[in-house]
Amino acid sequence: MTFIADLWADIQIFISNYTYYFGTVTNIALVLLCVAFFIIGVVKTSRLPQKPKKRGEIKYLSPEGDTVESASKALSEAVRCATVTGDRDELEKLLAFLRGRYKRLFAKAKANVVPSGSLLIQLKADQHSERKPVLLCGHMDVVPASGDWKVAPFSGFDDGNAIWGRGTLDCKGGMIAIFEAVESLLASGYTPKRDIYFAFGADEETGGSQGAAKIAEYFEKRNLQFEFILNEGGALNSAHMGNKQFPAAVVAVGEKAGVSVKITARAEGGHAAVPGKKSAVGILSEAVCRIENAPMRRRFLPCVERYLKMSSPALSYFQRFCLANDHIMRPFLYMAFRHDRYIAPLFRTTFVPTQLKASPAANILPDKAHVIINVRILQGDTIEKVVEHIKAILADLPVEVEALGDMKPSKISDTNTESYELIVKTIEKHFGAITVIPALVTRGSDMVHYENHAENIYRFSPIMMSQKQVESIHGTNEYIKKEALGVAVEFYKSLLSTM
Repeated sequence: MTFIADLWADIQIFISNYTYYFGTVTNIALVLLCVAFFIIGVVKTSRLPQKPKKRGEIKYLSPEGDTVESASKALSEAVRCATVTGDRDELEKLLAFLRGRYKRLFAKAKANVVPSGSLLIQLKADQHSERKPVLLCGHMDVVPASGDWKVAPFSGFDDGNAIWGRGTLDCKGGMIAIFEAVESLLASGYTPKRDIYFAFGADEETGGSQGAAKIAEYFEKRNLQFEFILNEGGALNSAHMGNKQFPAAVVAVGEKAGVSVKITARAEGGHAAVPGKKSAVGILSEAVCRIENAPMRRRFLPCVERYLKMSSPALSYFQRFCLANDHIMRPFLYMAFRHDRYIAPLFRTTFVPTQLKASPAANILPDKAHVIINVRILQGDTIEKVVEHIKAILADLPVEVEALGDMKPSKISDTNTESYELIVKTIEKHFGAITVIPALVTRGSDMVHYENHAENIYRFSPIMMSQKQVESIHGTNEYIKKEALGVAVEFYKSLLSTM
């Protein structure tokens, strides 16, 4: 009660002082202005969606026949091919498996394997079509499986309910669902009404410079333009933003660019028993601290605003109020999401130190040390701006700053198209009247290489997953539920049949 009494006393003092200097009329006008702002703010907040389009669990169309077991068996075998980026032997094993299992597809379609091992398949229309082709994408490579796993990460273990292992979600599950869908359709006499291309990169996890980039060169030589491109990336979440009453399908319409920056520090080396005044590691540590505490300017992109407004049923009232009145409440909007590790990165380019290398032994003082900063570049920023920003805050330190790549943030695809509407309708057909939300994703992919070949690139994985599963991607204990895999097969069958 003492705090409240003191606060009320402070308010009274403020009012009396303000009245003394500016007069009663001005004071009343200020109060009325604040009241008006509050009322208008509440009205605008009430116009945001308060309830999700669909509440509770996602209801989906059950997979037909032995779809679930067939797809699960195939995925289990694919996971056993430990296709960590750069392992060509394991990649060849996976390619051989795909050719052996999907014989109808490889017999009818034209398949090309680029030098890196990436796979491009063209399934031609039954007759000449004036309609532009469509490209469905995925990737065959996976990240290394470190950490403590419940099962061997490349075992493809089937516990009866789920398939476990690296790549089940990112993204062999989606790839196998596409193959199973096409093979099943071909068995029933399917021929597409337009040319359908399928591209599966072998180095997506490292940017796709030898995979998607080389496939894009193939497209360039043939002057290929696609109606749209569909890649993995968005998600089907049973509890959008943690709200169990708000299932949603997130279709990514853009992505930030992933680039690494190398910072190198040099100092006098030698024996650790006789150190100099400054060490390379010490200089580097200060550089990292400065970078973490001097982020780039925040910006509120229109696509992020749309995403948050469509997600408003999952937000707190304060977050909704700031969102509805963002032109005045912008600083408070950023503050409202500052602790949300999924939303906060949508407001700015981010920097994260991920690798550090210095001395090869504990008693050796290194004359050189470097750190790798993983940068996720927001639309509107460039790698040049990033390097300039880092150099500015490290100007007085003896360090070298080098960009390891020049990836650019993707374009933001249009949602007012027949292609996007087709994806939305297919989602609603299989998962009911669920809210479909276009979004910007912070994770990058190799889609930037295809941007010259399609006006619109969408990213969506029709695989139901929990937040825990989302966090297992690039983490430990990655798994996919067998039923969800079967549903994904049916989704692709429906999508392909209606294109």
